[in-house]
Amino acid sequence: MRVDVDGPTAFGAAGDTVFDHLDALATALRGGDGPGISAAIDVLETDRETMTTARADAGTRTARLEQAATAAGDAELTLTTRLAEIENTDLPKAMVDLKMQEVAYQSALAATARVMQPSLLDFLR
Repeated sequence: MRVDVDGPTAFGAAGDTVFDHLDALATALRGGDGPGISAAIDVLETDRETMTTARADAGTRTARLEQAATAAGDAELTLTTRLAEIENTDLPKAMVDLKMQEVAYQSALAATARVMQPSLLDFLR
């Protein structure tokens, strides 16, 4: 996204720029031309409004880019936090849980073996 403003948009087209209008005002001031001074001031007021509009436009685009960059940074931080929560495991707790499951499995196997003791007659069938 472009955030700058080209010269003709901000200061006017060639031959009709703010700088030309300032030169006209300086000439009118040196010559003591009252109506010329008033006309030059009116034109400069229009130029000021044009420059203010161009500056506001560039500022709006810059603010949008800064807001997008902030949102992207926040999203990156959120994703990094979620990934850390998923990937980081409490190893001692995981080892204790695994050992408890192993003991429960061994106990279930031992209980099943005692209940299902085949007799010699069951074996011969």
